[in-house]
Amino acid sequence: MTLEIATDAGSVGGDWSWRISIADMPERSAFSAYPGVDRFIMRLEGNHLVIARGEKTDDVPASGSALAFTGEEEVVGIPTGTGVRDVNLMVRRDRWRGALYILRDGCMRADAPKVLVHAARGDLEIQVYGEPDLKSLREEQTLISYGCVEITNTLDSAAIVCQLWPIDAP
Repeated sequence: MTLEIATDAGSVGGDWSWRISIADMPERSAFSAYPGVDRFIMRLEGNHLVIARGEKTDDVPASGSALAFTGEEEVVGIPTGTGVRDVNLMVRRDRWRGALYILRDGCMRADAPKVLVHAARGDLEIQVYGEPDLKSLREEQTLISYGCVEITNTLDSAAIVCQLWPIDAP
């Protein structure tokens, strides 16, 4: 089960150049192939998640920076326990560079041409430069901004933060 948080697709199921989603992973599952796409993954909930790429395995981080891989790779997700949920940022590499973070405590500044903040759990305090009246995001709300955003976690909250930089066309 996958919940799309945000995308630049013009319509449901339409063509996109960037996309962020949350997916439940109840059992071992192969990831879909996305040629030409760079992917970033983090564990939002659950005990443990590993991705296998051939003979190599990597732990999927629950905080800090995401694990990156390409959409051409054959990848299998292997959860441990129940309730494993991941966050996946996908960007068409000829259009965007991306970064994905989960902020579970403290604060961070995200500064990019496009910044996405999603209140995955709890409420967040935010400061959006150029938008002095916007001071918070409630749980499950998403902000797409153009420039600098400061995010501060409140008690027991989790913020999904994406930064996107366009690739200059030749």
